[in-house]
Amino acid sequence: MDKVTTIKNILVDLFPIEKLKKELWEYLIEMEFVQTNGIFEVSSYIVEKDEIFKIKIGEDEELNILTLISYYDLIDVYFDVVVVIGEFIQNKDSRDSYKTKKGLARMKFNYDLSLYGIEFFVHKNNLIREKSNILTY
Repeated sequence: MDKVTTIKNILVDLFPIEKLKKELWEYLIEMEFVQTNGIFEVSSYIVEKDEIFKIKIGEDEELNILTLISYYDLIDVYFDVVVVIGEFIQNKDSRDSYKTKKGLARMKFNYDLSLYGIEFFVHKNNLIREKSNILTY
């Protein structure tokens, strides 16, 4: 196994899907997002259009890791894990070619793997649009 594959496996092992789901759910509760019958409603930003997209997130929501980024400054190492929330359709020919009905969450972790923030967003071209989810258009 080459060094790049080894590093990739180590990073993926640090962030199992169950850990990410638990962190996401705890964040939604802690930040007091609107909750109805166990479903949270979150405002997600459409990057290219300055629009807000409402997504509903349940506890059993499917998550898939799209990107895992590690970076460091002079003090510590940090991690960003970008996950796709809900249904995820990926083009096998390109990592950047995918579709989702809900959106993305950039989960930000400190050096000790503690979560310190989440940003919800989506790219316009990757969104499977459902009219009821768009707040402004």
